[in-house]
Amino acid sequence: MDANSTSRPLVDNLHLGPAVNIVTYLLLVISALALIARLSTKWAVSHRMNLDDILIGVSLIFLIGNGIGTSFEASNGLGSPEDYTSPDRLDIAQKALFAAELCFIVSLCLSKLSAIAFLRHLTPDSRYMRMCLWYGIFTTLWSVVAFVVIAFQCNLPKVWLILGDKCINRTIFWTVFLILEIFLNLLLILIPLIIMWRLRVSRMQKVALGCCFGFRIVVVAALVVQVVFLGQAFAAVDFIHHSWKATLLSEIVLCLSYVAPCVPYLRPFLESLDSGMLRNEPIRRVGQVESGNNSLVNSLGLNRLSNKFTKGGSGSGSYGTDSGVGGMGTTASEERWYNQKKGGAKRSMESGASQSKIIKKTTSITWVHEPENVV
Repeated sequence: MDANSTSRPLVDNLHLGPAVNIVTYLLLVISALALIARLSTKWAVSHRMNLDDILIGVSLIFLIGNGIGTSFEASNGLGSPEDYTSPDRLDIAQKALFAAELCFIVSLCLSKLSAIAFLRHLTPDSRYMRMCLWYGIFTTLWSVVAFVVIAFQCNLPKVWLILGDKCINRTIFWTVFLILEIFLNLLLILIPLIIMWRLRVSRMQKVALGCCFGFRIVVVAALVVQVVFLGQAFAAVDFIHHSWKATLLSEIVLCLSYVAPCVPYLRPFLESLDSGMLRNEPIRRVGQVESGNNSLVNSLGLNRLSNKFTKGGSGSGSYGTDSGVGGMGTTASEERWYNQKKGGAKRSMESGASQSKIIKKTTSITWVHEPENVV
């Protein structure tokens, strides 16, 4: 039976591993395309990469590692009864599951950190910046704890033997982990909604932005389903056989969590196909020196906001972020902060260059002509 399954992969009730393999590679392609769309849009708009782009790029590395581990697990007994799997293949499946779980934790952490780093660029308000900072600290610490727990879940030296009786209570751990993931993803929906509530934009723009950031609700839904399927797998006698649904949901959760931070970039990416944005059209930025020297702009914090004027060239404009997403507005306090910084930068740049041209004192002389009296 093992020889037949090795030579010809079957997809039936006793061999569900190939189906998991197909879906895993499909989700990897979707994640890679989302990253390409995001980075293409970002580079076309700002010609720079920020911290959130680096984090999402590193997250893809661990997402690929998770996919490779899942593929090895699917090829060595996942979705098949233990009677149909040799002990050697079962050992490989446990090692692959161990590696996939570690990559799962790291990839989820980095994708959330990328999202919160992007939100931190949306506003200069110190309250929201502190909120994002504390979120990032808690997410990092919790992910480190979860990584260490899984790394040493069973007795040394064979920490991957989860089918033995010398491991932690994996049911409790993964239930707590996934519930906390649901909570953290709900916060990633709530935080941008709080920030956008004070933006001076139209209601339709708020709805559009809310839909972009609200896409993460599908991640929450997938996590809820994963909790259910994982509980069923842990309750079953043959874990490897019955865990294929939970494994499949973990790949879906990873893909959706990865795509969610890229969604705000997809709309300008699609619009660029018609508007020619990807042909490196110049972007006008207030407070930026024409020679390309951005040191003064960065030192004043003006790189958080960019001014995008309308085509008519009027003085009115909508303020956006430097993160590559157009159409974002600002609150009244942020606009005052921006105008103060803008005025200070303008005065500092003009003060040295125009001192020689300033007329510091003027004198007005009036000549009165009185005709002489002729006698």
